[in-house]
Amino acid sequence: FTLIELIVAMALVFVMTLGAGILLADGQKKWNALYNRVNDPAGTDGFVVQRAFENICRKSSSQQCYIGFQGRWLQLYYWEQDSTEDMPENYARIYLEGSNVYAEYGRLFPRTWIVNPFIRPRKDLLSKDVKDLEFEQIDKSIQMFLTYKDAGLLPVVTSAVRRN
Repeated sequence: FTLIELIVAMALVFVMTLGAGILLADGQKKWNALYNRVNDPAGTDGFVVQRAFENICRKSSSQQCYIGFQGRWLQLYYWEQDSTEDMPENYARIYLEGSNVYAEYGRLFPRTWIVNPFIRPRKDLLSKDVKDLEFEQIDKSIQMFLTYKDAGLLPVVTSAVRRN
């Protein structure tokens, strides 16, 4: 090989190595952005709200449901697992307080739709930094619309059918 052929071959190898390096670096940058988006706490919060909403709706009574003023909160009624009662024993309320979404689980007075204030309800934080939460009922289906303060986060839009 002559010196010129060797320099040309080395230049070609350098260009191909540089191109492969740029592709690998760009792929790593995109992978990190996707990983951070999927594992961002706000993204997982949206999944938590969606799962809690769907679980509550699917086990709730189709006989009664309350949606608060302008659709700002939702209250559903459900039975204990393996219950033989003809009316629900529990309620669940999903609501926005400040910028946090909570789920409250409590008991009802026996054979009524009235919340029992003597038994302290359990309150779970589902999501933070929420801009708006709205519910809408269409027959037995309930829809939830949730938007975050961060415009970069996708809104959560889901629906579930009350089955019982």
